[in-house]
Amino acid sequence: MRSRFFPLPLDPRWRRLFGVALFLCLLYGFRHLTVLFVCFVLISRGLGKLASVIEDRLHVRRMRVLGSILAMFAAVTTVVVLVLVRTLAPLVREASGDWRGWFEALQNHPALEKLRDLTGVSGAGLVEQAKHHALDAVHVADATAHVLLYVLIGLIVAVMYSFEREELVHWRDGLYRGGIVDVLVRWFGYVSDAIVATARMQLVVAIVNTVVTLPILLLLGLKHVAMLSLLIIVSGLIPVVGNLVAGAVLCLVAYESRGAWAVGVFVASTFVLHKIESYYLNPRLAAEHVHLPALVLVGSLILFEHVFGLAGLFLSFPALYVGSRIRNEWLREVAEEDIVGGGLPAGA
Repeated sequence: MRSRFFPLPLDPRWRRLFGVALFLCLLYGFRHLTVLFVCFVLISRGLGKLASVIEDRLHVRRMRVLGSILAMFAAVTTVVVLVLVRTLAPLVREASGDWRGWFEALQNHPALEKLRDLTGVSGAGLVEQAKHHALDAVHVADATAHVLLYVLIGLIVAVMYSFEREELVHWRDGLYRGGIVDVLVRWFGYVSDAIVATARMQLVVAIVNTVVTLPILLLLGLKHVAMLSLLIIVSGLIPVVGNLVAGAVLCLVAYESRGAWAVGVFVASTFVLHKIESYYLNPRLAAEHVHLPALVLVGSLILFEHVFGLAGLFLSFPALYVGSRIRNEWLREVAEEDIVGGGLPAGA
């Protein structure tokens, strides 16, 4: 890793250490933009892949293809927003116009009286708890709005990247080969590849969970099968714990509809799916990208979850993927050093 601007030591090990330290500092310093970066990577890769397929099939210029895709996306988004506004606007007006009466009616509701008898909490206490939970809901809504804003920014940046991709590739090729900027750009490219690979893996897991669980939903005759299937798909995108969350919800729905025996069915299916995901699907899919023993992959998942909490479930595989790619770079550099016979590595 050579540089025209930093007086780095000649020993390649020190330069590699400096590069890793700078890379980790950038990841930590911009960790709050993770949602934006993930959205940018997934949207830009998906948009580019779709545009390439259409371009090859129809032999249409890439810019026209991108413009058509964005026009269709804008039209669909506009229709969805209009439908949501027309559906929610009457409810908002009704709630804002008579919210005091609604709140008083809620305080005198028989269900609330029964809750008071069961918990022994007075009406004022329940109101205070309701205010506390309402404040938590406001914080959640604020965080959700923040995330949605990053998603929107990621979409805009991804669209800009798609239209200026050739210019950016030309800029990338013009970087000083082996310099710090060149290395960091390449390593962040590895992060992008890891995000795409993780999304593909979890999508496969979500589809498997849905395909296995859907016949059980139909055989039990549960209501709202479409919504429950959507829940399974979305929760399947969360490594390890997503299946447990969906299983808990399905157990509650099954108990309300069919009784305790149906709960046993979903407990068994959730247990089996969790074991399949943890010890077969995830290690097998990860092994296609990271050539490590399954025990190392599972151990890394446990370690990252212990250190970083829920976020560690998402960080484990990308960290292994990026680390393995950087390690492969260094092995190639060592091989080139051996060929050259000492001195600076040819592509370091």
